[in-house]
Amino acid sequence: MVTTENNQFAFSNPPFTFIAPKRDTIKGSLPEPVVKRYISITDKQLKIMLADVINNKMHAQDFDRYFCNGVNTKVYVNTDKVPVTLSVLCEKHLQGKKVEVELVHMVKDPDNPDCVTNLVVKYKKKWDWNPIN
Repeated sequence: MVTTENNQFAFSNPPFTFIAPKRDTIKGSLPEPVVKRYISITDKQLKIMLADVINNKMHAQDFDRYFCNGVNTKVYVNTDKVPVTLSVLCEKHLQGKKVEVELVHMVKDPDNPDCVTNLVVKYKKKWDWNPIN
């Protein structure tokens, strides 16, 4: 009797015995693990992209292809010791705000140089100056 994935049973006449091959004999037939590659960008390019977030041209989800943890990438903002996520940075700190990104630095995983795990972002508020006549 054989049970399939959807719990259906099949019977064999005459009975049979399945002997699984040793792991090393089927190694070549197993698919290689998928290694997700991320698009590499520079700090300067990221700074421009964050300016696009400020101007509502980009959103947090647009960064998934650049960072291993996507919108959950840790971001150290200004002098804060506790990081926020990239999603919070974009949606609460930058998007549609009157701010200017001054500094951006990406921190790569030492064990996987294709993977950016943390960001350091410094921004300042833009002040509107309107002289009174």
